[in-house]
Amino acid sequence: MQSDRDGRIRERAHQIWLDEGRVEGKESEHWHRAEREIVAEEGAAKHSMAAKGETAKSAAPKNGGKAEPPKTATAAKPPRSRAKPAHSESKPGSNRGRSRATAD
Repeated sequence: MQSDRDGRIRERAHQIWLDEGRVEGKESEHWHRAEREIVAEEGAAKHSMAAKGETAKSAAPKNGGKAEPPKTATAAKPPRSRAKPAHSESKPGSNRGRSRATAD
């Protein structure tokens, strides 16, 4: 666990060094800043898990820590309409579409 944290801190410190223009002589400053950021991220993750009622053990991957392939999003099909389409033609026995003859 500690080596994983050290690796994350190392990567973050390197990114800080790059972001600041590769200035030499600030290794310790970059390391401590990266360490604070990683610790803060871990604290936020623990807080989030606690709010959801999870424990670190229950949140651990069930596949032995192996990366799972990303899940692809599937487009949901729109619901089919149950309404019958309106037709302009008249049905037998109905007056729709026909003009009424008026008695004068």
